[in-house]
Amino acid sequence: MAATACHSSQSHRDHPNATDSLINTGGTAAPPGYQRGAVLITHNDCFTCHRIDTKLRGPSYLDISKKYGFNEGNVENLAHKIIYGGGGLWDTAVMTPHPNLVEEDAKAMAAYILSLNHQ
Repeated sequence: MAATACHSSQSHRDHPNATDSLINTGGTAAPPGYQRGAVLITHNDCFTCHRIDTKLRGPSYLDISKKYGFNEGNVENLAHKIIYGGGGLWDTAVMTPHPNLVEEDAKAMAAYILSLNHQ
């Protein structure tokens, strides 16, 4: 089975888009109710594999938001995926686990992502 971990030497600066805006504002460009999750995303390695509005190694956050409805169950499932990793839902790429994240932080990140198509 082919697997692609979410580690890359490419910089977010190579792909100017909404991701850059979020990074350049430290996450405060997000709506107030979701800023904490956005800030956590900017402080972790998430943008190594994801962008807000374009596919990179992993799906864009907007595509994730479009695929899943915004509800507590999906926030919990996505938070679990952020912490424990996994793959097979989008293609052969594998989500790198982030075991040092606490559930509350992963849920805040997931809520921000799922909010993108529902604002």
